[in-house]
Amino acid sequence: MRHLYRHQQNKIMTIYLKDLFDIIVYYSGKTYSIEIKNGLKSKLTTGEQKCKEDIESVGVKYHVVYTLKQAINILEAEIN
Repeated sequence: MRHLYRHQQNKIMTIYLKDLFDIIVYYSGKTYSIEIKNGLKSKLTTGEQKCKEDIESVGVKYHVVYTLKQAINILEAEIN
């Protein structure tokens, strides 16, 4: 996952966190993490699986999807 944020002097910093999910959504006090797979690598790696288990163990929902539309559908269902 790459995370961008602006430094005080308008510099952009990128951080890559290995094995972490691709998208995080925080809405109405709930956190959702989403891993997007592209079909070629349809299974979670060992590190991603461990991350999923750790995140779910603290009550955060973790979804694995194969298209952006799936991610949107999951979030719409969860939020509504």
